Amino acid sequence: MEVKLSIIIPIYNATNHMEALKLNLKKIANRTDVEIILVNDGSKDDTYTKAVSLAKDWLNLVVWDKANGGAASARNFGIRQAKGNYLAFLDADDSMDFDKLFNLLSLAEAQNLDLCAFNLRNINKDGQIHGEGLLHPIQYNTTANGQSFLAQGYQPSSICVFLVRTTFINNNQLFFREGITHEDVELSFRWMLKAQKVLFTKEVIYFYYQNPGSVTNQLTVEAKKAYLLDEVTVAALMKAEEEHYTGQIKKVIQKNYNSVTWNLLYSIYKDPGQLDKPFVTEVLERLKANKLYPVKGPLKTKFQSALRILMNIKPLWLQLSRSKLK
Repeated sequence: MEVKLSIIIPIYNATNHMEALKLNLKKIANRTDVEIILVNDGSKDDTYTKAVSLAKDWLNLVVWDKANGGAASARNFGIRQAKGNYLAFLDADDSMDFDKLFNLLSLAEAQNLDLCAFNLRNINKDGQIHGEGLLHPIQYNTTANGQSFLAQGYQPSSICVFLVRTTFINNNQLFFREGITHEDVELSFRWMLKAQKVLFTKEVIYFYYQNPGSVTNQLTVEAKKAYLLDEVTVAALMKAEEEHYTGQIKKVIQKNYNSVTWNLLYSIYKDPGQLDKPFVTEVLERLKANKLYPVKGPLKTKFQSALRILMNIKPLWLQLSRSKLK
């Protein structure tokens, strides 16, 4: 039977999550139209052993083992092995509603969509749902190209809320940028620039568990600095796309990389944590080297546009930010 869907799951030191993952995936075990791909990304515990054991019982589950390279590397590896017409991405410590997912898959197939988006819910450490998930100021349940949704105000974010056509990725070489921590933002932005048929729905399918041990919740000072500097890289990569486009979409691209830059600066000012003054200077210099600072051109909100005046006066912004720094 034709494989309709490949679900790609990076696993790294995930032994504590394997049982819950198994329970979630059990609903689609041994389905011949679904392929489950577990990519062990150099785990140092018994994650790989548990995954191999599970594969012995489930005929539609395949386990790959590779050297550690990060989530983006593992996802790229999985994409290249995938046989399904469509792809979905799941993190080992999260879960999905597969009944709803397959309803959307049927819709994506019928309309030959490049991307079909759904919503998520955040689950706190007590197991309670909170927040509204990812809501964008766009037209839902209407098919359009990705550039149209960017123009409407789609905010590039998690790739785990998409069904994506496999040939769309392969034909356009739309893989994850490896070595950065904001790869979802950068990639979903590129997806939107290239996608011809996109549909956004409000179906809640993905459940994100806010795990205290996750990468973003366990940042040391140095890791936080690297995390923030990666935002400079993402903004620069977005800006690099600008030269390939003209007209209105060029302004949309400007809005996106300017907003990433603005959010970076604002986050440093609002929540500096253990950051120091030399680091703030380094951030500004890197932004300047990539022609991202001062922030010029359109932004996404009136608040951003108003505060940009202060941000662009370098001595004043440094004085304001440094008042909170070590």
